[in-house]
Amino acid sequence: MYVKKLLVDYLDQAPYIESTYNVDYTFNYYNFEREVVFMTKKLYLTLIAIAIGGALGTLFRYAINLQTLTLLFPLGTALENLVGSLLLGILTGFVIHVKLNEVLKTGLGVGFCGGFSTMSTLAADFYYLLVAELWLLLFTYLFISVIGGVLLAFLGFMIGEKGGAKYQLSRRVGEG
Repeated sequence: MYVKKLLVDYLDQAPYIESTYNVDYTFNYYNFEREVVFMTKKLYLTLIAIAIGGALGTLFRYAINLQTLTLLFPLGTALENLVGSLLLGILTGFVIHVKLNEVLKTGLGVGFCGGFSTMSTLAADFYYLLVAELWLLLFTYLFISVIGGVLLAFLGFMIGEKGGAKYQLSRRVGEG
């Protein structure tokens, strides 16, 4: 409503604007106001979706870590990052063909995949392997995490793109 007050104050101080223009401008302003309200609701829904997706992704990541804590090799973090890369690739490829709700897409991508995979833990694991001078494990871990993550993201993208195209085709066939 602060924006509305600013606009009304501006219109009151602008005598050169004709009255018919004021009516059109006010009409456009109300459209603008509705758009701002819509965008604000969408922002809140997006933040909620990211929070829920992030919480779920983090819980899944923690469950994997609990199962692999006793291993010397940081298998849990590698698995999380590899699976997270694959999932994000699938999502990205899928939404090329299928228009997914923006809130849902952000909740899954930024929220779930962001909460599930973890760069900070990769960096911490790298540091611990470096300090322990476990060179073979260190370079194996980096190779698997970085190269494997990129390859799985690419593979996921291809899977998602094919799946999205098939889904879109099946919808067109079902409509016709």
